[in-house]
Amino acid sequence: MERVIVCRCEDVYLDDVETSLADADGPVSAHELKLQTRAGMGICQGRTCGPLIHALLRGHSELLADGQLGPGSNAPARPMTLLDLAASRNDAEPRSECIEANK
Repeated sequence: MERVIVCRCEDVYLDDVETSLADADGPVSAHELKLQTRAGMGICQGRTCGPLIHALLRGHSELLADGQLGPGSNAPARPMTLLDLAASRNDAEPRSECIEANK
């Protein structure tokens, strides 16, 4: 049987995650698992593998509430060009007017 891929972006396999969870002394958060296996650190930032990782963590770390497992994913930031940044500043009110309005 082929190995099951959990995180395609970082080539993390199910047996890697299960080994990491089995080696843990106690409950494991998503952040700890991410640091150990790199699952969820790829280009999608966990949007693809995050639900599967949380399902695996819920099965292993039953002591942790969903909020303690960690965030589901991190939204990737969109890079801005200097031209876009300058164009957005042209629409903004001048800084001196903002200061005067807040007095």
